[in-house]
Amino acid sequence: MPSVWGITVAKDEADIIGLMLRHHMGLGLAGIILFDNLSCDGTGEIAKTIPGVVVVEDNDGFHNQGRKNCAMTKMAMDRGADWILAIDADEFWYPATFATIPQMLAASSFDTFRVPGHNQVCTVFDDLDDPNPVRRMRWRCRADSVANKKTGPPPRIAYRCKPGRFAMHANEQTNDRKRSPIQWELLVRHYPVRSVEQFSRKAATAAVRPSAHLKKWYSQLRRNPDGFARFFWKKCVINTAKMRKHPRRWVEDPLRLGQRKWARRAMAKARRAARRSRIHTRRRAKARELRRKRLK
Repeated sequence: MPSVWGITVAKDEADIIGLMLRHHMGLGLAGIILFDNLSCDGTGEIAKTIPGVVVVEDNDGFHNQGRKNCAMTKMAMDRGADWILAIDADEFWYPATFATIPQMLAASSFDTFRVPGHNQVCTVFDDLDDPNPVRRMRWRCRADSVANKKTGPPPRIAYRCKPGRFAMHANEQTNDRKRSPIQWELLVRHYPVRSVEQFSRKAATAAVRPSAHLKKWYSQLRRNPDGFARFFWKKCVINTAKMRKHPRRWVEDPLRLGQRKWARRAMAKARRAARRSRIHTRRRAKARELRRKRLK
């Protein structure tokens, strides 16, 4: 079996980092390199308690993901890594038809590939008394990152170890910039927004690390910190009115860790959605071409 290592950068992810690390170590990873980027909520201390996780104190305030991924890849290769998974600290990867990730990679003919995923969302049905975000957040966006880039996280990258190869910014591609194929044997669940406290800390990082997608949240937090919770519930939490208006946008499908039958069904659903998206794209292209011909 190949030696598979994960690499991740974490900042103030104490509510989910323990779950994420234990989940991936339980799927057969040989180890995980974690850069603790100036966390102040005990993220690094939680990670150090999990066997197989190598924690490195990262005091660089700038979000230079490519340079950090390069350093983590070298550390993993020094420890005998054959494959690297570029995992975000709030993501859960899982194989659809294999018991472990190394088994899936042993059967793979790809050198690098991208992994599609779904975004989990906060809803009014979440049990706020449950501190476990994986159990609490039961709803996700229906479309995956291949079918709809706006509602899903960008497909993440996994790659075979090779001198000089590393994951670029946002873990979407390697530095050779080749278009990697989609691997449907692996899927990702992404938990970007989990609570008011977590998201306010995330928005506050835009003060020292400029981020386009956090800019409006940081401006709202700076302008009215006391009203940020109300703003969060209005913009980030899916209520019944939104579900009635867009009934096919979200689906109740909680992540069931360790259940392979559920994972196979999830993979089949994601493949069907991607197929429908490709068919609609071809139909729209044909319609545009017919309109051009008529105009001529």
